Amino acid sequence: MGCRKMSEKAVFVTNDKWMRVPGGQLDKTDRKILRQCGKHVRVITMTEALDIMQKEEPAKFKQFHQDMNLKHGIVLTVPQLYELSERANETMQEYKHIANLITVDGAHLIRKWRVDEHLTWRSIARRFSGNNPNQILGMALCERAAVMCNENYYKEPWN
Repeated sequence: MGCRKMSEKAVFVTNDKWMRVPGGQLDKTDRKILRQCGKHVRVITMTEALDIMQKEEPAKFKQFHQDMNLKHGIVLTVPQLYELSERANETMQEYKHIANLITVDGAHLIRKWRVDEHLTWRSIARRFSGNNPNQILGMALCERAAVMCNENYYKEPWN
């Protein structure tokens, strides 16, 4: 999602479990992004980032909340704001069309990569496409594969 300063430390915001916990198999692009963030980067979820912003930068959080209300044409509750901030909707929809093409065997292979080999979403995208290390593509592939396995890609054992 991106690197920024929060609490006087560099943070990288992502909901990808294998970017946040030890044992994840990071893509070379994942490693490059983290190196760019600095030596002591902390990887946190979007919810954690919004909680920190709300606590430490309330005016900025309020403005972000207002901007999201305008963008979506409704007054959002804070939980709704958190949910919307976790989506990159337009890109995800494009990649879902690609993900819908995977076979049952493909779904089981993607599950193996994610659950057994602990690949990040970006690593899965690169393996699948051969040249597109896009985190959102990896998310779309994992989402479709998890559905085909009667699971949820956002919950254990996927994330």
